[in-house]
Amino acid sequence: MARRKRAFLAGGIAVVALSGALLAQEAPESLLPPGFDQPVTPTPAPAPTPAPTPAPAPQPEEAADEEEEQDSDEIEEAEEAEEADAAQDNERVAAGEGPLTLPGEAPWGTVTGIYHKTLMRSLEAPIASRWAHIGLRNALLAPAALPQGLESQDWRAERAWLLLRMGEADAARLMLAGTDSEDYSAKLAQVALQVALATSDPAAMCPVAPTLDDAEPDAEPLVEAICSALSAEPEIASDRISRARRAAKFENIDLALVDKLVGAGEGSRRAVTLEWEPVDRLDSWRYGLATSTGVMPPARLMDAARPRVRAWLARAPLIAPGDRLPSARIAAGMGVFSGQALRDLYSQHYDALPPEEIGGTDALRLRRAATLTDIGDKREALRTFWDIGEDTPYERLASLSATASIAARLMPSEEWADDVDRIVASLLTAGLVDRAMRWIPIVEQMDGDEADAAWAQLALARDLPENAMIDAERVEDYVGRNEGVRAQMLLAALDGLGRLDPERRDDLSRSADVDLDLTTGLTRQIDLAAQRSEAGTVMLLAAYALQADRIENVSPIYLAHLLAALRVTGQDFMARMIAAEAISRIGDA
Repeated sequence: MARRKRAFLAGGIAVVALSGALLAQEAPESLLPPGFDQPVTPTPAPAPTPAPTPAPAPQPEEAADEEEEQDSDEIEEAEEAEEADAAQDNERVAAGEGPLTLPGEAPWGTVTGIYHKTLMRSLEAPIASRWAHIGLRNALLAPAALPQGLESQDWRAERAWLLLRMGEADAARLMLAGTDSEDYSAKLAQVALQVALATSDPAAMCPVAPTLDDAEPDAEPLVEAICSALSAEPEIASDRISRARRAAKFENIDLALVDKLVGAGEGSRRAVTLEWEPVDRLDSWRYGLATSTGVMPPARLMDAARPRVRAWLARAPLIAPGDRLPSARIAAGMGVFSGQALRDLYSQHYDALPPEEIGGTDALRLRRAATLTDIGDKREALRTFWDIGEDTPYERLASLSATASIAARLMPSEEWADDVDRIVASLLTAGLVDRAMRWIPIVEQMDGDEADAAWAQLALARDLPENAMIDAERVEDYVGRNEGVRAQMLLAALDGLGRLDPERRDDLSRSADVDLDLTTGLTRQIDLAAQRSEAGTVMLLAAYALQADRIENVSPIYLAHLLAALRVTGQDFMARMIAAEAISRIGDA
C-alpha cells in the first residue's frame, strides 16, 4: 500500500508529530541540480513551537500548548468552476472578484500556522482524487485570512510551493503575482525561482535575482547571466557563464542550457549543442531552461520525471501540442487540466497534423466521438477513446474528462446501457450532476449487477435533502455482490455523506468487514477542524488523507470522515464529487 498512512491506521500518531526537522526548515527543498542546493539562510524567524492537535474553539494561547489532541448554461457553469486555473478566472481571483471562495470567517482557523505548514510540507502529490486536487487548489488560491502567527510572505510562499508540487505551475505564478521585487524574502525568492522554471519563463527570475544570494547562492550568477542577456547585455552574460564554467561546480548540461538561453536572448545565431546522453535525471533547472527555448527534453527523462513535471510540460507554450499531449493527459487525470483544456489541446494537435497523418490518431477518435450522429458509430468512437490508457493511472480519468461535453449531449437511451457507468463518470468529471441524473431511469431498468457501477456513482453524486437515506435494500444488494474494497468504500462514502440508514448501518458494516466507528489521530483532527468550521483546514486535511497512488490504498475510514467534514463546512458539492469519483476509480491500475 504505497504511500498509505499506516501510522494513522494504527491510531496513535498525530499528524502534528511529523519530523521536527521539517518544521525547522524555513525554505522549501530545492529542486535544482546538485551544486545549486546549498543551505538556505533566510531572514531569521522565531523558533517553531510544537504544532497543535486542534481542539474545539481554541484560543491562540491554548492552541500552542496542545500537541496530541488536535443544458448549455449548466455545462458552461460547471466547466467554469472546473477551469478555475484559466487566465480570465485567474485575473478575477487576483482582483478579489473571482469564483474561488472558502466558506466561513476563518477558513484556516485560529491555531498557529505551523500546523498548516507541517501538513503542506508533508503532503505528497499527486493524490488519489482528481476532485480533491481541484478543491485544494481552489482553497489555496481563495482570498482568506491567514492562519495565526504567519506573515503574508511566508503564507504565500508555502501555498505557492505546494501548488508547484501539485503540478499547478500557473496557479503558483498567480500566487506570486503583484509581489514587488523588494518585498521578496529568501524563501519567497527561492519559490519564485522554481515558479519561473516550472512556467518556462526565465524572465520571471529577474525580479528576484538580487535576493538569490541567500536563497540559491550557486544559482545566482547563472540567473544574472540569463537576466543580463534578456536585458541586451550579452558581454556581462558571457562573462558570468565563463566564470561559472571555470568554477567547475556545474554539470555541462546545466551550463549549456544557460548558454543556449543567453544566445536566444541576445538574438545571435550561435549554435549550442545539448549533450543529453550523460544526463540521468530531469530537474526543474533543466526542464525550465530547455522548454523556455522550445527544446523538448528526451523522452527517457520525461518518462522518469515526477507527475508534477509532466503537468508543467502540459502547458509549456513553446512545445508542440503533439509533444505535450501525453503529459496533458496526466495533468487532466491529476486535476491540473480541465477536460476542456485537454480537448482544446487535442484540437490544436489535429489542426497541426498533415492530412496524411490524421488517420488512427487519438485526436481523430475524439473528433469522431463528438461529431458522429449514428448511435452505433458514436458509441464505438467513444469506447475506443475511453479505452486509451484504461489500465493506467490518470489516463482513464483523462479520457473521461475529455468527453464530458460529448456525454452531456447524449440522449439517455437503453442503447447506451452497456456504457452508462462511463457516461456518468465522464459527466461527473466536469461536475455535470443534473445531466448525470437524467440517466437514472436507464439504470433502474438494468439488472442489479450490471447497474451497480453507475448506480453507486449516482447515489453518491445526487443532491438530496438533508437526512435523506439511500434505499438500504439496494445498498445491501450492492454489498452482497461487491466484496472487499468496493463495498467498504461505498458504505464509508454513504456514511460520510449522511445517507446510510442508521438502523442498518451496523449490519451492513459487518457484512462489508469495515468498522465505521473507528477513529484515528487523523480522523480526530479532521472532525475537530470541521467542528471549528475551518473549511480550508478541512480541505487540506482531506487531501492529506487521500495521499496514495490508488484509491484502494486510502482507508475507508478516512473517506467517511473527510466527506462528513466537507459537508459540515459548507463544501457539500465537493464531498459528493470526491465520493462519486472514489467509487468510480476502484480497479484503476
